[in-house]
Amino acid sequence: EYKSIEIGTNKKIINIPSGASDITIENLSLKYSGAHGIYAVNNTSDITVKNCEISYVGGSYITDYDEGTTRYGNGIEFWKGCENILVENNWIHNIYDSGITHQGSGTYTVNNVAFRNNLIEYCGLASIEYWLWYDEAAGEYNSAENVTYANNIMRYAGYGFGGDQRDNRESSAHIY
Repeated sequence: EYKSIEIGTNKKIINIPSGASDITIENLSLKYSGAHGIYAVNNTSDITVKNCEISYVGGSYITDYDEGTTRYGNGIEFWKGCENILVENNWIHNIYDSGITHQGSGTYTVNNVAFRNNLIEYCGLASIEYWLWYDEAAGEYNSAENVTYANNIMRYAGYGFGGDQRDNRESSAHIY
């Protein structure tokens, strides 16, 4: 007999739409999603995430990518550009993929971003993922300016429920 059952669906807990700005996410506990905890897409700006707990996120398959064979799920992800971002004083743990990331293909800029004073632990891929794109043939590239990582405590990257997720030895590294 079970007193409770918890299910993580393939949904982002907070989905910030393209071009959104002036958003503060504060003092929330975001848990149990098969996708991302917080996902901001396409040139979002002036976003603050602070004093939150983000945990037990990720592990679902991306249904519209790579024939649905790739699993994913980051604690906080900024996709294809962001500006004036502060991620501060959060506890991010037990994440399938990365705790915090900015990434995406195409041409865009990541500008004035600070990830500071966070406790990030038990993330299957990395505590912080720094991912930039360059495709010479397509003429696509992205850049980062004024990005700060300060006073974060990062422990047990590569462990947790996503620790054996995929082999990235050719393209990424954990810093211990």
